Amino acid sequence: MTNNVHRLATEQRGRRALGVRTARQLREAEHNLDRALADKLALGQMLLSGRIEARMGVAVGQSVIADIARAFSLAVEAREALGAAHNGLAEVAADQGIVWNFDGPGETKPGERPLLSEPVPS
Repeated sequence: MTNNVHRLATEQRGRRALGVRTARQLREAEHNLDRALADKLALGQMLLSGRIEARMGVAVGQSVIADIARAFSLAVEAREALGAAHNGLAEVAADQGIVWNFDGPGETKPGERPLLSEPVPS
């Protein structure tokens, strides 16, 4: 009986560790994609503003701007796919009894109220 209790406790610790590692890696991947999206937007904005400031015609570099827009669109699709994977991981974790959140306050997600340290004044 003691061996079974010890084995179950060890399994629970292992699942908890896996859950925390997964949550951290997923958060990092999500933030990296968000940064990549922001970088692509900044590049496109800089090129468009530069073209205006340099008084270049709208056709100058248009194919490059189109390529950046396509790269942004593909990055958005990748971000959406990672979001779907996030939801799938949450289902797997629930099915397997794995706690996979961080040890402290997390980030606000769609449909959740932000975590506040102080009440909002009315």
